[in-house]
This record gives sequence, structure tokens and C-alpha cells, in this order.
Amino acid sequence: MEILEDIQRWYAAQCDGDWEHVFGLTISTLDNPGWSVKIDLEDTLLERLPFEPVSVGDGSGSGVWLTCSVEKCCFQGYGDPSQLSRLLGIFLTWAKTVPDWLAIPDLDEAAIQSVKDKEFWALLGEEGGPELCRAEGCLNKRIALSVFCRRHHFETVKKRAYSPET
Repeated sequence: MEILEDIQRWYAAQCDGDWEHVFGLTISTLDNPGWSVKIDLEDTLLERLPFEPVSVGDGSGSGVWLTCSVEKCCFQGYGDPSQLSRLLGIFLTWAKTVPDWLAIPDLDEAAIQSVKDKEFWALLGEEGGPELCRAEGCLNKRIALSVFCRRHHFETVKKRAYSPET
């Protein structure tokens, strides 16, 4: 039960009123069968922490297998039906290498604005049209409930240019 309690503590510590609206933790099943664990690391103390990939077995037979890696700011773990606690344990062992592993990173004003912009960008949804954006010269389709494409809607509401790094 310590693993479950610790993963709950880590998740709760990241929830700051913004992070949990964009990021989170997902545990799901695989059809081969097995487990999938995905944990967002963006805007956490683990975001830039090196992780050495872990692999046990090859997943081709009925034996024990698991694999863990960090890709695109996301911890990803997959394993056979007996490996859920081990997958979470690998994440927690790595997380606890940070002295204050439950802390939220100090974000400057620009970082806070970036998180809010990413949240807003995600809420805008995909450009589906069928009409084109009404911004002069734009050939993108509009987003739902707007006459603009995603970028031009963002820039109209925020009154500043959209930056892909946002």
C-alpha cells in the first residue's frame, strides 16, 4: 500500500490549481494483456531529471516483462498483468532521487503564463472548419465556435502573438 499512498502524495503535491487541468497520471490496461502507466512530468521537479530506461523480458511470451522510459516529458511504463506495482515503484524510486520529491518547482511569471497559455491552447480544440479562418491571408480552417483558426483566435483573445514555445 505504500506505493499507492506515495503515488497519491506525488500527484496531490503537483496539483496547484493549474497543473492538474493540463497534466496528470493515467493507468490503463493493455490488450496483450498488461498495464500502461503514463505520468506527465512537465512543470514538475522531474521534468529535466535524467532517467535510465528499464527493460525486463521481451513481452513475447507469458513470462514477466516490463519496460519504462521517459519520452516527451512523460514517464511511460508498460508491463505484464503482475507488474503494476513494480511500474509505479520504478517511477517512485526515480522521483525520490530528488531530495524534496514532493515539492512544486518555483515558477517565474513567464513559466506560469506559459502553463496558462498551454491550457488555453488545448481548450481551443482542433481546426475543423469547414470554413476558412477569417484572418486576412490565412488558409487554415476555423475552430469550433469561432470565425478564426486556433492561432488567430488565441491572438485575438490574448492580444499578443502566439508562440509555439508557449
